[in-house]
Amino acid sequence: MSLASALRVALAALAVGQILAERSDDTSLIQQPAARPSCRIFRGAERGDEIAYSAWSSHNWGNLLSEFWEVRAKAALWGKSFRTSNIATWKGTWLRYLPEQAPPAAEYKDWKALQQICDAKCQSPMFPHKCVGSWTRVRGLIIKETQEALQTYSQKEHAALPQAYSLTDVVVHLRWELGHQQMSWPGRSFFEGRLPKDPAQKVTIVHQPTSPPYESILAMYKKLLKDVCGGCQVEEQTTTQFNDFATLALAPTVFCAARCFLTLARNHNISTCYL
Repeated sequence: MSLASALRVALAALAVGQILAERSDDTSLIQQPAARPSCRIFRGAERGDEIAYSAWSSHNWGNLLSEFWEVRAKAALWGKSFRTSNIATWKGTWLRYLPEQAPPAAEYKDWKALQQICDAKCQSPMFPHKCVGSWTRVRGLIIKETQEALQTYSQKEHAALPQAYSLTDVVVHLRWELGHQQMSWPGRSFFEGRLPKDPAQKVTIVHQPTSPPYESILAMYKKLLKDVCGGCQVEEQTTTQFNDFATLALAPTVFCAARCFLTLARNHNISTCYL
């Protein structure tokens, strides 16, 4: 190749490189807005490169987790480290083993998505599970950190996790709240086509302690499920709050009625969940 030809090739390569660099710059501008996100964080605080969640005590784990994961998700999308302040408040529960401190989760950083979520202004910031919040963007993180917390709690507090499930096992969660406006009762069509017709499988109904008229509702569901699954074994379970939570988080297939106390928590498992 002559010197002139080599020079032409080099100049062409430089031109292509400049175009690609410009395109790369344009793409980065699209993916990340020039301005830093501006976002209100319910029960959370931004301090420099960190976002902190302020823990508090409540038996309503579903609502607590909803708040916690929304703040945790905002830290991830923002590209900031995360901290749970007052985590000792959760001593004695598995929540104590959720992340107290965590470095930035670089793989989830997305300023554009975060700003869109914040601009939407969830009407119920205390209940982010009612909105398409930041938590919807970090489900992989929720799964990972929840499973780790459950396992750590089980080991350190000597609390047995539910026994190993067969891949065909199914859990149905029912919540006895007839008067709640967000509660609904799934009918036969909710299960048909989703609950396999397999007499060899086992269906477990997880519920709170019953009293009239819930006993008759429970009996109706046991009969309905047994019919839909082709005569399979249908059991019921009412144990501790932790055991019920872990059951829903670890079972291979879960059916959850509206306002399941762990609707958000079902993001804690990669298995199949019907809501």
